[in-house]
Amino acid sequence: MAFRIAFVLILLFGTIKCDDIFDITDEQLNELIALKNLTEQLTLLNLTYELSQGFILYDDSDISFYVYTKNSTDGTKLRYDQSNRLSYVAGFDSNLRTVFIIHGWLNYYKSEVNTIIRAALLALDKSFNIISVDWSRYSYLLYSLSRLTVPKVGKTVALFINSMMAKYTYSADDIILIGHSLGAHVAGFAGKELNGTLGTILGLDPAGPLFFEKDENTRLYINDAKYVQAIHTNSFLFGVNFPIGTIDFWPNGGCWQPGCSQLPIVVDICSHLMAYRFMAESIGNNLFYARKCSSYGEYESGNCSAGTSALMGGLNLNISLSGDFYLKTNLCSPYGLEDIGLTKQASLARNGILGTILGLDPPGPLFFERENITHMQLHLVIVLTSLFAYCRSDVYNRTDSNIDNISEIKTLIKLSDIKSNLSKISDMSRVFLDSSILFYVYTQSSIDATILTHDQSNLLASVKGFNTEIPTVFIIHGWVNNYESHVNTYIRDALLEYADVNVISVDWSCYSFLEYCIARSNVLNVGRTVGQFIKGMIDTFEYSPKDIILLGHSLGAHVSGFAGKALNGTLGTIVGMDPAGPLFFIDKPEDRLNPGDAEYVQAIHTNAGGLGAAFSLGDADFWPNGGSLQPPCSPSFKIIKDICSHDWSYVYMAESIKNNKYYGKQCSTYNDYCYGACDTNPFNLMGGLDYDKSAKGNFYLKIF
Repeated sequence: MAFRIAFVLILLFGTIKCDDIFDITDEQLNELIALKNLTEQLTLLNLTYELSQGFILYDDSDISFYVYTKNSTDGTKLRYDQSNRLSYVAGFDSNLRTVFIIHGWLNYYKSEVNTIIRAALLALDKSFNIISVDWSRYSYLLYSLSRLTVPKVGKTVALFINSMMAKYTYSADDIILIGHSLGAHVAGFAGKELNGTLGTILGLDPAGPLFFEKDENTRLYINDAKYVQAIHTNSFLFGVNFPIGTIDFWPNGGCWQPGCSQLPIVVDICSHLMAYRFMAESIGNNLFYARKCSSYGEYESGNCSAGTSALMGGLNLNISLSGDFYLKTNLCSPYGLEDIGLTKQASLARNGILGTILGLDPPGPLFFERENITHMQLHLVIVLTSLFAYCRSDVYNRTDSNIDNISEIKTLIKLSDIKSNLSKISDMSRVFLDSSILFYVYTQSSIDATILTHDQSNLLASVKGFNTEIPTVFIIHGWVNNYESHVNTYIRDALLEYADVNVISVDWSCYSFLEYCIARSNVLNVGRTVGQFIKGMIDTFEYSPKDIILLGHSLGAHVSGFAGKALNGTLGTIVGMDPAGPLFFIDKPEDRLNPGDAEYVQAIHTNAGGLGAAFSLGDADFWPNGGSLQPPCSPSFKIIKDICSHDWSYVYMAESIKNNKYYGKQCSTYNDYCYGACDTNPFNLMGGLDYDKSAKGNFYLKIF
């Protein structure tokens, strides 16, 4: 219960409109400061405008400019008002193009984004002036506070550039700004200050949290320079997920990058940083060929092979091109694949110029160089992103009708508030694209997946071994999972070995890796997309909906429910494996998996009251070992035991496909079952593929 409460509290802070709950007097502000010192109450600190104003005493002099040339590689430090001293830097030439490199959050001028891009530039035969902007005085604050300073830092950069152009009669066309994460938006604000006259801005995975598509004046925008390019590498968490430039590149779909660890958060950090690694390599030897396409699914399907091509990154820019471009990359350096087709992979053994110069290793999980980046600060990265990535931009507006005292915050955290705010979650969600949901098709004759998009079910006939005369089983993963997660591989392998079925794994990882409340808000959309695919399949092949089985784990169970709703409950079977509990309610059957979603709905509860729902939501509900905690799971830590128990639902499901011996007895409680009070009651098999659809109610069993 304690974990559940903590979980809900975290979710709530991610869903309530921030400006609805914070109105703080001076006296309360002092109380908050004391709380901060005692307990590091980051949420209150982060959302209080007055506190942030006191925390940030911005001074242009805190921004430093480190100048490098081929003749001066150690870096000459200048202030914002010292551009007139550029002529004293050995090798500085006002007839050359000047590249500004602007780092992001928790970085400084010696961070990797600066060092590898600078090294790539200095390695070229052609010379450039290079200036690394250091705004670490503000980039090492809490994320939301750093975000607040972005316009000011951009203005300071513009002051330096403006005086530089005036002093040396320098052309704005010859100035290139390269910004990573928050630095991309700093570049945008610098461009705004200069009325869009700069030649080029390159935004490397522009930061997503607290930047919004409609607020063009508060982020990097297409008009901030004559040419704005964006490279998106982690568009579902740390980066923006919408087009932001003249031209937008989405390597590997833009969500996350191959070669990064699959651990949640780690994969996001790694993918976010891959943007500047791609950029650095493209400067030395640009083989990042991309194709203009409407979606990554269309690109992967080969439907854009004849489309317009463009090179991502680099400095030889074709400024006449615009739109969204997609490409694949290698797992490790060299990342560029050349223009070798959409499915053929270049050899990973090829040596790229940047790999030779810098000796780059495959991307690791973290690239924090400063010695004072501690484990606690990494924890803050995770917490702040989770809690505040989607707060409104008007978070700092105060009204007299808001909270009168600190204690009232507690009264907001209650069930009715969570329910009422569910309708608002969608307002904070990322833009949903049906084409981002992918369907991986497997048969006994085709164990290598064929990838289809939501509107390509008509292509199933081209999949080797796909048979419209046998059942088709859809596997739908849950939160922070994808098509390669264990829930898919365990069940898929069991089905292909022990059953005569078609198998389709649904991948909705572009949304499942979001903050939980945002992922939860997209469950309806994903379910409808799955329903659309199935309807196309039914219409094209006259496929019987009774022969379709949906197996969904956690949030995927509710995705299955919404797919069933979209098809008016005509599907044969849905099995929900420990259907997710947080933000799903017993009195809202229309907003979750429900018995009417298919002819037969079965639920397997393995962590009820923790990560799973604690109430019945199927025609038949199975509660192995009481349904709360599973015996194989470690007793040491509650959260670990919850996660382990939650996952055992799909382990049971996979085992039941191989040899189903999971007999459950219909009973009113687990205690009654244990004491033999239900021995004469009907039994039913949990899981498997052969269902007694007439047996309904709650069924209990012991395993182990």
